[in-house]
Amino acid sequence: MSDFETVYRELAEIMQPYAGKLDCKRDTPGDLYIDTFHIMKNRKPLFFGAVHIKKNYVSYHLMPVYVNPSLLDKTCASACKVSRVLILSQ
Repeated sequence: MSDFETVYRELAEIMQPYAGKLDCKRDTPGDLYIDTFHIMKNRKPLFFGAVHIKKNYVSYHLMPVYVNPSLLDKTCASACKVSRVLILSQ
């Protein structure tokens, strides 16, 4: 398993509990994309988060942290877990 796949797996594991409760648009190897059920003024669903394996990196987006940065303190345990994976893979 490549380092990117290991990092993706750890990040996707953090997102999986929400995938069942929200609108999971894509859940394929290397690509997890989750929307909420809230429809915005532009008639599109509100984005929740995503994890993607790209060519040279793994992207991780979690919209609640962008909206409310204080949530970042609560997700520190998850971030530390991912940091350990990154350090171990180097």
